Amino acid sequence: MCSGCDEPISGPSYRCTSCNFFLHKKCTELPQEIKRCLHPQHPLHLLAKPPAHHTGKWMCDLCNKTCKSFVYRCSFCNFYLDIKCALPPCLSEVEGQEHQFICLPKSLPLKIVSFTCNACGTDGDDSPFVCTMCQLIVHKTCISFPRSIKLRIHQHPRIIHTYHLQQCNSRNKYCGICRDGVDTNYGVYYCQDCDFVAHVNCGIQYRLSNTESDGDERSITMNDEFKESSFDIVREIKHGDERIIAEIKHFSHQHNLILIDEFNNDPKCDGCMLPIFTPFYSCTECNFFLDKACIGLPRKKYWQYDRHPLILILNTWEEDPFQCAICEQYCHGFSYNCDRCHSFLDVRCFKSTKDSIEHGGHEHPLYLAVESENRHCSGCGVSGESQTFRCVVCDFNLDFKCATLPDKARHRYDEHPLFLTYIDPNDYQYVCQICEKERDPKLWFYRCEECDFDAHRECVLGKNPFIKLGGSYTVDIHPHPLALVEKTDDYPACHTCGEPCDDLALECTHYKCNFIIHYKREKRAML
Repeated sequence: MCSGCDEPISGPSYRCTSCNFFLHKKCTELPQEIKRCLHPQHPLHLLAKPPAHHTGKWMCDLCNKTCKSFVYRCSFCNFYLDIKCALPPCLSEVEGQEHQFICLPKSLPLKIVSFTCNACGTDGDDSPFVCTMCQLIVHKTCISFPRSIKLRIHQHPRIIHTYHLQQCNSRNKYCGICRDGVDTNYGVYYCQDCDFVAHVNCGIQYRLSNTESDGDERSITMNDEFKESSFDIVREIKHGDERIIAEIKHFSHQHNLILIDEFNNDPKCDGCMLPIFTPFYSCTECNFFLDKACIGLPRKKYWQYDRHPLILILNTWEEDPFQCAICEQYCHGFSYNCDRCHSFLDVRCFKSTKDSIEHGGHEHPLYLAVESENRHCSGCGVSGESQTFRCVVCDFNLDFKCATLPDKARHRYDEHPLFLTYIDPNDYQYVCQICEKERDPKLWFYRCEECDFDAHRECVLGKNPFIKLGGSYTVDIHPHPLALVEKTDDYPACHTCGEPCDDLALECTHYKCNFIIHYKREKRAML
């Protein structure tokens, strides 16, 4: 018999060569100290025999049986648990394991004192229920709460309840609904795919207030979303043990795209409209480029704020720019489109619509606010009622425009890439070297460290950084084709209203014609 647990030994074991003392391998690896829900005030320490001052029987305070082997003891309260009661089989929460809850025996002192529910983490003063196998103490109402729930604010189909968040390797310590801290010693709803955490009561209350019919349940899982690829492989090359996709046929373009690692100008990706860096895919027949990130975007996606599937489409420079439903900027390029809701999401914002992000501009994780609030953005200094990422530790907020700014950009005034910079290293020069106006040193800007070159974000990227200029538009009031332009010099007068064209405009492409009008989405619809 094992001297640790008083159970028969079969298989390899440890023994003392001087006396009749045997131990299972698992009993030699018992932790020296544990914390248990039945006695949350103090830790319990492993003892091999009763302390010298102990008199009478050595009894387990849960099962009331005499202890014949190792026990865990609280030296402050003389509270004992034998090995079976201290380390039950369902403590590890094996998938599908059902807890066996009963009302706590009247003989235990916890019957008449307040307790903290291990299921929801809130206090209670009613008669608690305990799992006979693992000593979890819960409210009576928490016994029947759902094992998993679906939340519209969360991107994955389900989040699962766990009693032991500390065993899930979670780095998130804040509720994704109320943004307050969570105690990892108690139960929460948790998503292991994206480290989303929610208080039990927050999750259930939000779920009840946003109830959907069974017909709205998602019909695909997150893995299913990636089955429909956006491209077909035309040619691969082998480089050592690595296979490189050298040529593809992408749904968004009529010609094949070739992987290249050099360029002669500063192209933009036609998918995300961001400055493109090598390697990327290029069309050899026309001016079309896609970076590697946009190549892999799935054709169909679900978004936690829309019950319908979103389809990836391309808005070219020949079409009107769309307005992103999140950042409210006008864009060309890829968007996820909902035909039923008539909404568009640019791919930069869509990739950022996670419950939490880590951004180089701040030291703490940032959490997507559940509701839109009028908050001051720490990146650009602008206040608005759009959705923001918030830091729950300090007063730091980030709107989607700043959260999706490119890390690197290019400008003709500097031969090197410019990097988005969050803290101004200078204590003497707060001037934009493009427009030669003052900069606010507290706001983000672009910088070339090698040239000591600093510039406003707007001066580097432009007022409309995600619109592809050019194209060919036709309107009833003018006989020649018009091109989409962004006027930065001379500001000619609009043909229809007479005001200066200092932003997006439609300009005649005929070299002898000076026709120009403001570009406004409402006006384009009327034309």
